[in-house]
Amino acid sequence: MANLNQARPPQEALQTWIARVRNGYSEDPGLRLTCLQATRFFGLEERTCRGILTGLVAAGFLKSAGEAFVREMLR
Repeated sequence: MANLNQARPPQEALQTWIARVRNGYSEDPGLRLTCLQATRFFGLEERTCRGILTGLVAAGFLKSAGEAFVREMLR
């Protein structure tokens, strides 16, 4: 039996949330948030937010600095 609380969000919602996080970091390049802070800042559930942050690190858009996530700046 599937647990509906564990269900993945619809792809359209996920893309909207990813854009929200990317825009937040793009608008404030010095933004430095832990996952818990990002969860509150972007208004997302912790599991969803962690997945988005981890995906943006894998894509090279963010980097992790200790427990915080920061924008990967091009040099």
